Amino acid sequence: MYQGSRVDRCERVAKEMAKSYFNLAETPSDVQKTSLDKLDKVERHVNKGKAFSNWLGIRVFEPQKAIDREVIWYYRRSPPEKLTNIMTIGVHRGHAFLIKDKTKLAKTYECKDCHQRLAKEKR
Repeated sequence: MYQGSRVDRCERVAKEMAKSYFNLAETPSDVQKTSLDKLDKVERHVNKGKAFSNWLGIRVFEPQKAIDREVIWYYRRSPPEKLTNIMTIGVHRGHAFLIKDKTKLAKTYECKDCHQRLAKEKR
C-alpha cells in the first residue's frame, strides 16, 4: 500500500515484495513472517538503488497493558533520524498493521530507551 498501490490491492504488492526479498521464482501463497530484528534488512532491500532522500524508514509501535483504561504505545523500533519518508506500523500479538495517522493512535507514548512517558510522540 505504501508503495503507491491501492488499498484493495495491497496484498498482491506485499506478496510481490516478499517474492523479491526472499529471492523466490513464484509469488508465495503464504508469506513467511519476518521478525522485527530483521527489519534493517527489509529496509535495505526496499531502498536498494534509491537516492537517500527517497529512502523508506520503518517505525514500529507495540501496545503495552492499559493503565487506567489508557493503552501506552511503546516505541519498538525507530528509523534513522535523517529519514523523512517514514512508514509507521503497529505490532500486536504477532500481527503487523499500518498506522496511517499516529495522532489518532494514542494519548501516551513511551520512549524505548529511557522509558519516559510522553504526551506526544517524539520524532
